[in-house]
Amino acid sequence: MARRSRKYMTCPKNKFRFLTPSLCSVCDSIENCNSFREFYKRNKKKYDKFVYETITKFPEKYQLEVIFMATKQVFIQIVDKKTGKIEEVVNSRTLDAMDIEKKIALTRGKELYIVTHKVEPVIKIEMKQVKISEPVSYVEPDQSLNLEIDSKLEEEVPQPAKIEPAEKTTKKTTKKPTTKVEEPTEKAEKKSTPRKKKTVKND
Repeated sequence: MARRSRKYMTCPKNKFRFLTPSLCSVCDSIENCNSFREFYKRNKKKYDKFVYETITKFPEKYQLEVIFMATKQVFIQIVDKKTGKIEEVVNSRTLDAMDIEKKIALTRGKELYIVTHKVEPVIKIEMKQVKISEPVSYVEPDQSLNLEIDSKLEEEVPQPAKIEPAEKTTKKTTKKPTTKVEEPTEKAEKKSTPRKKKTVKND
């Protein structure tokens, strides 16, 4: 069974949005977008009409830009032998589906070349670049008044005097002489001598 062709296609970047001329005409990645190629084949007139209308309505903001969209398929390029001009670029599937008589009439006196990519020009909307000649102020008029009042208040309020750090005074340190304290050894010697036993004399 053949698959049903999808009427509506979603954007690969914004998956919850359907493809529309207003969405695709501003996008930066339509050159390599597969879903836009199918959308452009079906809605080519609608897309071109929208782009021209927006540029005519807002000529100061937008400008027209042309990009080259490449479709990757097997194409057959029909070139005239005498003049060397490219007359037509036909898809290989459409050429295979033709009758033998049509094929002969189409390729009589002509050369055929196999092409892998077909480049198609597509128009696009681009924002106009404006040169800035004057300095831009990002402050609103209400904010500028507040800033002036704040600056006047700062001038009136006296600022506290700066306290200079005190100079560090260097103190001279004197070393005390170290003297060894002689411990009393006499008491220790007395304690160390053993006591003499008392002898009792018998009359």
